[in-house]
Amino acid sequence: MLLNINANVIWTVVDLLILFLLMKKFLFGPVTAMLDQRAAAINADLDDAKAQKQAADVLLADHERQIGEARAEAGRIVADAKRRAEAAYEQKLAQAQEEIQRMQQQAARQIEADRRAMLAQTRREIARLSLLAASKVAQQRMDADNEFALVDDFLSEMEDAS
Repeated sequence: MLLNINANVIWTVVDLLILFLLMKKFLFGPVTAMLDQRAAAINADLDDAKAQKQAADVLLADHERQIGEARAEAGRIVADAKRRAEAAYEQKLAQAQEEIQRMQQQAARQIEADRRAMLAQTRREIARLSLLAASKVAQQRMDADNEFALVDDFLSEMEDAS
């Protein structure tokens, strides 16, 4: 069994081979190169995206750490401010209590001084009135009419003296 090969079949095979070689040279090569470039670009983009994600993760971790530090610092500042405010409050309260005690002592001394001055003035007034009454009695002889007149004069003089 021999194959019957005629010239048309041979030229068709040769044409197909030439077409295949031309397509390989001018079609498959550039298309393959373009696909390889596209794959390389996609891989580069993926690598770049991974690098950016890692950088973003590092930045996120850093920001979270900074936020944690800032919150801790804010907590320390608030605690310190509370402590200083409480200390200032206690100091002001102690000063106010000292001032109240000083004012109470001063008021007590002033009241005692006023009381002594009033007693001294009352004693002087009583002594003056006693001397005035004694001088009136010594000047006049006592009888009922004289006693009433003497008391009226004495009261009038007291009102004038006041």
